[in-house]
Amino acid sequence: MEVYIHIMSVLTVGGDLRYVWMTRLALEQSIDIKAVGLENAPFPIPHASWDALSHAEAVVLPNPWRSGLQLPFAENTPPALNEILSQIPDHTPILLSDAASMPESVRGKTIINLSSDEEYILKNAHLTAEGAIISAASLSQSALDGSPCLIIGYGRIGRRLAYLLNCMGAEVSIAVRRSAAADEVRRDGFQAHILGGLAQLLPAMRFIFNTAPAQVLSETHLRRISPDAMLMDLASPPYGFDLDLARSLSVHAVRENGLPGRYYPYSAGACLLGAVLRALNSYRKGANLSCR
Repeated sequence: MEVYIHIMSVLTVGGDLRYVWMTRLALEQSIDIKAVGLENAPFPIPHASWDALSHAEAVVLPNPWRSGLQLPFAENTPPALNEILSQIPDHTPILLSDAASMPESVRGKTIINLSSDEEYILKNAHLTAEGAIISAASLSQSALDGSPCLIIGYGRIGRRLAYLLNCMGAEVSIAVRRSAAADEVRRDGFQAHILGGLAQLLPAMRFIFNTAPAQVLSETHLRRISPDAMLMDLASPPYGFDLDLARSLSVHAVRENGLPGRYYPYSAGACLLGAVLRALNSYRKGANLSCR
């Protein structure tokens, strides 16, 4: 079992319910942790004032550059992001779930990007895939069992989603960009297709899950999707298709972001805490995990 170097003071800044659970679970491990921007959390956690930013030894911050600073449990109007960052000393590690879209102006800060933690990323992929299935089942009038399902992309989320759908009796097909990836799909026992043939494949699909962070579905593709199908985007920006366009074409389309925090906040919080502790342990030991 990993032995963690004692962390004197950690500050959680906002976030969804997974950050509330992360704070609660850290407290149960006797970690000195407090939160700001979580004052209206659904159960008690220790809080601090915003001036605690200047003397915390580490700050856990949901990536504010991906979709804005998320503070759904804040009691009062929080400071602006630039003000929050200005209060955190440059030497204080800021732990981000990922560093996507981080501006160059922040490079002077000590940033620890948790997306370099494979254990954390893989667990989140599992939670995302499981959440996607729950969401799809709740939004569709068709059972997944026996339904033709298409997954676009075969990364961590795509692999786990394929496995879970297969276990539920779905007919799983996977579309990928490269022939090498198609060979991997076939080795795993699934039907593989190249993206170039996507237009011919779409009409027969009842559930379509995009995991590719690129616009792979054009208007031509969207027009080929059955009105009885469910199209779900699980990708990060720039996303896999134009959601407004899809809906204007009467495609039953949804974009599902932050599934681990929405469907499994306890598990996602525990996963996040593990990544935070591993990262800070390595940081204290002098490992080169930060990017400036």
